[in-house]
Parts: sequence; C-alpha cells; structure tokens
Amino acid sequence: MNLLRKIFLILSITVLFFLSLDFIITFTNGYRGASKFYITSKYAGFIHKPDFSGKFGGFLDEYSSNINMGHMGERLSVINNCNYSKNIIFLGDSGTAGFEVNDNETFVSQINLNQCKYKGINFGVRGHNTHNILGNYKRIKEKINHDIVIYIIFPNDLIENIRFGLSKNLYKKFGNIFDEIYYPPKLSNPEKIYHSFRTFIADNLYVTTRLILCLETKGRICFLKKNKNTDSNKEIIKISQKEINKMNNLIHDLSKETNSIRKKLYVAGFPCLPNKPNEECKTIELENYLKKISNETNLFKVIPLSNHIYEEHKNGTLDIIKMGFRLDIHLSKFGHSAVSKFLIRFLERND
Repeated sequence: MNLLRKIFLILSITVLFFLSLDFIITFTNGYRGASKFYITSKYAGFIHKPDFSGKFGGFLDEYSSNINMGHMGERLSVINNCNYSKNIIFLGDSGTAGFEVNDNETFVSQINLNQCKYKGINFGVRGHNTHNILGNYKRIKEKINHDIVIYIIFPNDLIENIRFGLSKNLYKKFGNIFDEIYYPPKLSNPEKIYHSFRTFIADNLYVTTRLILCLETKGRICFLKKNKNTDSNKEIIKISQKEINKMNNLIHDLSKETNSIRKKLYVAGFPCLPNKPNEECKTIELENYLKKISNETNLFKVIPLSNHIYEEHKNGTLDIIKMGFRLDIHLSKFGHSAVSKFLIRFLERND
C-alpha cells in the first residue's frame, strides 16, 4: 500500500511540475489559443477580435508569429511613409490572414512596403468561406475607405460554400452565416463545459495542447516530417458543377455589393502548394472558369495568381516548395513575398 502511495505521489508531483512549467512557458512567450482570436458577428458569423494581440504557434510548431488586430478586426499591416492614392481591402480566409507569419511579413504588408500607390488592408479571417466573406464585406464596406476589393479564394471555400457547417466547433461556439442567414452560437451545456476546458488549456498550457493534438491526429503533427510528394498540381481535380454554381452566385452577390458603391472587385485563387492534397487544390481551374464569366459579365476581374505561381514553378523560376511549410498548407514568409511581388506587378499593369 505504501508503494502505491509513493507511486501516486511521484506521479502527482511530476504532473504538477509539468503543468506548472508548461504554464510558465505559455505565459512567458504569450502563446494564445486559436479561439481567443474570434468574436461573434451577426454580419459574418464570426470575425477576428478587434484590438487583440497574441502569439500564434510556438516552438513546437513550424512557425511562431506575432498577431495584432485593428479596431475593425483587421490584421494590422505595416505601411510605408508615403501618400497612397488607392486603398485595397483584401478578403479571404486563413490564406489571406496569414497567421503563420508576423504582421510585417504578410503579402499585404509586403505590398504596402514595396510601392507607394496601393495600401492594402487585411480583412482575411481564419475559417471564413465565401458566405462569411460576403457578410464581412457588408459589415465594413461603408466604414472603411477603399477603392478596390481583392478576394483570395482558398481551395476549401468551394466545398464549404455548399455544406452548411454549423456542426464545426468553431461555428458552434461563435455562430455562422449561410445564404445571408445568421445562425447564432449553438452549444449545449456539456459542450460549453468542454469548450471552456479546452480554451483554458489552449490559452494557458501550450505544450499540453500540442500533446492533445498529437493524440487527436494519431501522431501526424508530432513529428515535422517533410512531405515526400513535392510535385504540385500533378493532376488538377475537377470542380463539381454544384461548387461552381454556388461560387458563381456568391461572387455575383459580392460584385453587386462592390458595384453598388462603385468599387472594383478582383478575385484570385490561392496558390496550389505541394503540401496540399490534389483533390483539394482546385483554384487553377476555378480561375480559368471565373475568367470566362468575367469576360461575359464584366462584374469583376480575375487575377491569375494560382496560374502564375504554377507556371513559374513549371518553368523553374520559382521554388514552390519554399512557399509553404512541411505540414501546413499556408504561405511561409517566402511564399508571402512571392505573392506580393506578383500582385504588385499585376495591379501596376492592369489597374
């Protein structure tokens, strides 16, 4: 019996020491759980929390970045000391928000720092699809001085646009918008307790959170192994007609919002990185389709971002492997720089 007590005591002290050390590491480095970056919005379902700051990722991740939000929930972007003549609102999801890099390293900041005509404002929100993006623009269009709107379409926007995603934990906790109908947060009492517990762990125990994610993903994220398949877009998977129709309708609605206040709308596909499974990477085909629609309707213009990155990759003039991370599908610092350079060239030639 004494032996069992000693073992229990040793285990208890070890766990307590580990949790205390984890708390100190988390608090000292300012790591914040992902859910702390959001608030509910009746326009967009959910948005980034205004005037909020935190560190995203950490020493066990492939990135550790400083995130700062402005008073409208926009990701703060660095600007040059120059008189910009045109303001651009960038819309999108995590690919636009760029939480994997610091504020001054996003492609929006890099656009601002490398020329003096266009000032970008980053309204990308992690987890948004086109329904949310349409609502987010309605929320800000009369409040933010701008001349141009650029929507960067992430590959998963296509499937999420046709699936009502209230079952997702993010939507359950903060609410969602779908077909311009607002669905408020919907958590049962047990779910509220669970989410409060997970939020407490995520915000205060970074290493413990990583261990939980390691168990949930069956070890996939525990070891940062390089993806063996480095060929990008070997096969471009077809978009379903349902996905095309929905995206077409939502972009048409977004164009009506921009045209109603005489602003230009551009749309572009997020670059297809080799880390992304081919069945999810549809933005090259999407850009080609939207270009045909654009020529017919003249309601918006297409920026061939995804096509351009792929062509540079094929020609050997761009190392697309460096544009992302080993296990993450978002842009690295190098990737943001490459995207910013192309967008600057496109705008200077076509706007």
